[in-house]
Amino acid sequence: MIFSLFGGIQSIWRTLLGGTAIVSAVLAFAAQDIIKDILAGLMISIYKPFEIGNRIELEDGSAGIVMDITMRHVVLKLPDTQVMIVPNSKLNAMSIRNLSYHSAYRAREFTFNIAYGSDVQKARSIVMQAVIESKYTVPGKEKPNGMEYAPVYFMAFDSSSLRLMTTVYYLQSTPTEIMITDINLRVNELFAKYGIEIPFSYINVIQKEDTALVGTEEVEEFTNNVPGVPLMIVGSQGESMEEAVDATAKLGTNCGLERKDSLRLRLLAEELFGMMRGLVGDVEASFWVWQSHKNFALHLQAYVPMNLELRKQLLAVSSTGRNDAAKSFTGMIREMLYLATLRSEAEGVNRNPGIMGMGLYRRRDMEMSGYTWSMRKYKSGIERNRDNSLEADEAWDQLEKSIIANIADEVRISMDGPSVEIIVFKKF
Repeated sequence: MIFSLFGGIQSIWRTLLGGTAIVSAVLAFAAQDIIKDILAGLMISIYKPFEIGNRIELEDGSAGIVMDITMRHVVLKLPDTQVMIVPNSKLNAMSIRNLSYHSAYRAREFTFNIAYGSDVQKARSIVMQAVIESKYTVPGKEKPNGMEYAPVYFMAFDSSSLRLMTTVYYLQSTPTEIMITDINLRVNELFAKYGIEIPFSYINVIQKEDTALVGTEEVEEFTNNVPGVPLMIVGSQGESMEEAVDATAKLGTNCGLERKDSLRLRLLAEELFGMMRGLVGDVEASFWVWQSHKNFALHLQAYVPMNLELRKQLLAVSSTGRNDAAKSFTGMIREMLYLATLRSEAEGVNRNPGIMGMGLYRRRDMEMSGYTWSMRKYKSGIERNRDNSLEADEAWDQLEKSIIANIADEVRISMDGPSVEIIVFKKF
């Protein structure tokens, strides 16, 4: 009886011990993150990789000021006034950049781009003046005679600007965003005051001008500071042409275009070279591409002197005194541009550009004073006259067969003296 009693107690005891072990295991597993955070908090408190008030940057790029350090987490105040709670164990496992470590100052690099032709020395003095006059900056560069402001360096000749650079020092307690805003406002005001130009994208607006030959309209173009495809010389026998086409397609891919759109951009470049050859024959031309987001402008420019003697030779090919090559779409454009730019009195030919003249307008700006043909203007003109003109209806059918007309948003062909330039615009 006694042995039976002790056997029952022993069984209960084993059950209790087994249950306690399971509970302990569950609690230990659940508390391991807490224990890791507490141990990491002890390490942070002992070795002090950062302290309250320091500005730190995490591996993911998040940066903020340390507001509090607890045994479980660190509280960061972000630039947008939001608060980030980071567990100590995560902080202990990552690389942290302490922007305030053992220093009363912080530093920020500034870069300013000025236009070619600007007074570089004056621009350097202006930037230095802005830094010194700002109430948020301090002299933080150590020199033999004490602390000084960092100099302004002339760093590089960029493709469309001259690059200046300086380092600005400021106190740990100064918000970076406020300091940056103050410096930029001061530099902008002083640049404007002393005529230092900052390169930027611009729009040319060409005002209307009366002419006996063609109507004109307001025309606008876009350019960027840096071409997506830099200037290349394409040879008359196709030299560098494939390289230029590949570079154009690669630009589209790098800008995030889908594969089919990159191929369409490539096709536009190929058609552009074919159009130039159809207009002026085999000549060397300059090729480049402007790009802004997913807007592209493909440029091709050649210099072909079209003197009176050459014009007479072209007209002499036909017994009618007309250029039979003008029957093609590109040939019609060529004939129309030549008729517009050459003197009819000297040649004794009709100066009427015909239906193609619907896309013609005269340019008189700082860069160009010749004529430009616009596909968009031409399309609009023949579309309005399709119902009333057989010639306009035939022109519309011919335009629809053109690859470049179906893909491009706009094509502009300009002649100014010996210069012939074609620009193909496309927005994806």
